[in-house]
Amino acid sequence: MSGVRREAKDLLSMRTDSAISSQRPTIGRLRGEMSKKICLIEDDELVRERVALQLRELGYDVLQADDGEQGLAAIEREKPDAAVIDILMPGKDGLETITAIRRVHPHIRIVAVSAGGRVGPRIYLDLAKQVGADATLVKPIKAEDLRSAIEGAA
Repeated sequence: MSGVRREAKDLLSMRTDSAISSQRPTIGRLRGEMSKKICLIEDDELVRERVALQLRELGYDVLQADDGEQGLAAIEREKPDAAVIDILMPGKDGLETITAIRRVHPHIRIVAVSAGGRVGPRIYLDLAKQVGADATLVKPIKAEDLRSAIEGAA
């Protein structure tokens, strides 16, 4: 049986329900490559779930945290390749979280996201760049923009 046909057969035999969506095979996984692990730090549950779904559909493994403290703990524990961080959050906000990550994990790619609050997102996202974000995105986030920002093409 050819390699492509075997991969297709393997794909058909896998469960693909939403309960195991983070375990769905990606093209990279079929080729034996490891998918990148992303830590998503977002306080709004609906936004977090939507962005997590986008990330999984793009082939990433996703860790979720609803504030900066939980996000920092997840990063220490899981050592992700990148972090997607909301700027405006209660408690430890995104700017503080980015600063803390940069101090200890300078290699982690950081994507800051914001809808802006009262003054609009650009001010917050510019500050995020100044404290160490590699890329910034304005909410709502498009999946392809998210991929570009994580992969370094943004």
